[in-house]
Amino acid sequence: MQRNLKRVVMILASSLLLFFGFAASAQATTDFSNAPSGAHYASGSSEPVCSWSGATATCSSTVIGGIGHTNATVNLTVTTTFTGYCYNPGNPSKPVTPFTKSVSQPTVSDKATSRNGQIAIPQVSATGLTAADFAYKCPNRNWTPVVNGPTYSYAYAVTFAGFSQPVISQP
Repeated sequence: MQRNLKRVVMILASSLLLFFGFAASAQATTDFSNAPSGAHYASGSSEPVCSWSGATATCSSTVIGGIGHTNATVNLTVTTTFTGYCYNPGNPSKPVTPFTKSVSQPTVSDKATSRNGQIAIPQVSATGLTAADFAYKCPNRNWTPVVNGPTYSYAYAVTFAGFSQPVISQP
């Protein structure tokens, strides 16, 4: 029985490591129809990879060729979401005034400029808020906020000048 329990624990631990290993970073999506004709990843370059470290999202750099003299804008926005409720010490069995609040922290890279028909898309990072950064005031000063979270999400996009949709996006 102990041998079977060890086997189950090992399988569960391996599955969790595999899951979190893949969940830690994500490949972007590229749609070259939203870029100048002839756009392609330069030799040795590929789609950016975005990853998390604590409250910070980072998307790697890349180089796109075949774009002539077209500039691009790189955007990365981290959204932090907090949920919670106000605790009423006069009636502790009933949480009051549940809340959800989202705060976005945008990072816009300077416009990436083309050179010799290529554009170097820089690595960008953006950091969300931590629980220490978040302040919520309950409607009654005698109540205490109980905050859950934070949870984080991000949006990454590279958009060429003159195009309405991004050439690279994540998620």
